[in-house]
Amino acid sequence: VSKFFQKWLGDLRGSQVGWDGAYCDVAPRIFGKWNNGNVAWGDAGVIIPDKLLRMYDDKDTLAEHYESMEYYMKWLEQFGLEGPNTAYGDWLTYDMTDKRYISVCFYAYDAALMEKYSRVLSTHDGDDFTKKAEKYAELRRRIIEHFYEQYVEGDDLKFKTQAAYLLPLRFDMLDEELRRI
Repeated sequence: VSKFFQKWLGDLRGSQVGWDGAYCDVAPRIFGKWNNGNVAWGDAGVIIPDKLLRMYDDKDTLAEHYESMEYYMKWLEQFGLEGPNTAYGDWLTYDMTDKRYISVCFYAYDAALMEKYSRVLSTHDGDDFTKKAEKYAELRRRIIEHFYEQYVEGDDLKFKTQAAYLLPLRFDMLDEELRRI
């Protein structure tokens, strides 16, 4: 599937044209602006390169797609630490998880992946990729701090759904004390 994803990432890059950096939710773009930059769907433009890197050690596609992912991260900046749009949410459960909560979790994951990609593409200490890795690590730290301020109450999470517990666990956002819950 590597060739499929390489081609599809090209479609995603094409979907950014005229949309200020947001990836469309479905590529190639078949709808208007409403399916643009929504949590998890739009984030696939940042997530899929990790799959190619892990499965195929595909650094070439990562390098080719890196500028596009930075463009998406720049687009996300307009939302502060709140993450992408929230059109869909968690639609596979009877017990709804707050859509903004999901968005903040994915934004932290995006920042973590961008830090990882920057480190993979770095050729030596102090190069531009090293500086970008540090920038994304700091962004992730700030997002997680925001997450704690907004969604942690005492020694538990504010929301008690499967998704609310799973996302920050999977995206490595919780300290050791909260991981035990």
